[in-house]
Amino acid sequence: MSVNLFAYFKNLNGLRFIAAFLVIIHHIEQFKHLFQYPGYVYHSQIDSLGDIGVIIFFVLSGFLITYILLKEKDIKKDIGLLSFYMKRILRIWPLYFLVIILGLFVFNRIPFFSQHPIYSDFSRGYSTKILLFFLILPNIVIQTYGITPLIAQSWSIGVEEQFYLFWPLLMKTFSRSLYVIILVWFFSISATLLSWYLPSHHLIHSPVVLKYCDFIKLYLYNFKINCMAIGGIGAHILFYNNRTLLNIIYHKMTQITAYIAAIVILAIGVPTTTVNEQIISLVSIVIILNLSSNTHSLLSLENKILNYLGKISYGVYMFHPLCIFITLRVLFRSNLLHNNVFDNVFIYTISILLTILLSAASYRFYESKFLKLKPR
Repeated sequence: MSVNLFAYFKNLNGLRFIAAFLVIIHHIEQFKHLFQYPGYVYHSQIDSLGDIGVIIFFVLSGFLITYILLKEKDIKKDIGLLSFYMKRILRIWPLYFLVIILGLFVFNRIPFFSQHPIYSDFSRGYSTKILLFFLILPNIVIQTYGITPLIAQSWSIGVEEQFYLFWPLLMKTFSRSLYVIILVWFFSISATLLSWYLPSHHLIHSPVVLKYCDFIKLYLYNFKINCMAIGGIGAHILFYNNRTLLNIIYHKMTQITAYIAAIVILAIGVPTTTVNEQIISLVSIVIILNLSSNTHSLLSLENKILNYLGKISYGVYMFHPLCIFITLRVLFRSNLLHNNVFDNVFIYTISILLTILLSAASYRFYESKFLKLKPR
């Protein structure tokens, strides 16, 4: 007899789209800068939006994956690794590899794309980039070679896939998985801070060691396993129904504090240092727990529009750079931008609508075909 291990939490599709929307705003301003059009990419609020959106994604992933694994272990007394990996592969790989193939082998051969200056450095390390992208190590590409046009956003997908690789092993192997997650969080923070501290205080003098230290420093900073671990801790609190902590988290004043903190973080543009990431992650998990399981939540994101946008949010995340580029390229070539207040209305409206349309088509005609193959 098959057991349904699917875990649906209300409101989280809406939150997932909001996170993607924050990333879109950040990247629209980045692309405006790349097109030498006046923008706000260097404003602290805009500069931090993308990172905040990605942190929310990571906390959400840590929460959902940990909860699903806890549920499976509780029901089946074990975790089926093959089934877990197959589900992740069928959800992530088809769209990931489609976008990567387009970015590495198609767009660079089309003058509409390749004649723009953002492709001037495209061929540097081309063979190595291909290898790393196909090994699902796009985070290594971005820290080694910088931005690869229209597919650089995939760095976070690589991070999540690397997280998925070992997280179920930890959950399967250790009975006291909460303590293991806390240790992972602690060592991740410690290693990240240490990798920044040692070179900056000239405690390492060997150029070779410094080079490797810089590589590790950037990898750990981008990996953000600490954010996913905080999501995992939240999953433990909910799954094991820790009433003491849940009563505090569900309290009206806690909710108000979390939403005010979120507004302040977005409004002032908190730089995403390792320490600030923990604050953002803690605020995120408090909001996630309230949205997903508190019957007296002060906020609801549960409606058809946000649910649908959240359902296609993976496509939104993967396709939005392409749609922003096409929008700006067409508007510039058509001389439709006149450096006035209506320009941003055109840029944002067309970019977002094109992203949603392409993502909806991708989900309906491509991704859903693979999702139907997922083991139950």
